[in-house]
Amino acid sequence: MVAEEELRETVTAEIDRAASALERAVAVPGIVPALRQVVHQADADLGFRMFLRAANAYSVPIGKEQYDRLRAIGDRWHIPQKPSTEV
Repeated sequence: MVAEEELRETVTAEIDRAASALERAVAVPGIVPALRQVVHQADADLGFRMFLRAANAYSVPIGKEQYDRLRAIGDRWHIPQKPSTEV
């Protein structure tokens, strides 16, 4: 089992990689700091799911490499795989 702190850092890194696209696409100011706060102060799994939900809802572009990393993170929590149009 992977340590929670390692997962927090991994999820935060993915949020940071998508930060500029999230800030441009999402109508909610401060989305990136809010997601980071959830990851570090509440739960990395919840923050990860919220990040995926925001990226999907606002059509944030995710490249293949990041997509593959996100799927690998999801596998750690046994998150069901969704068709690529839903990620």
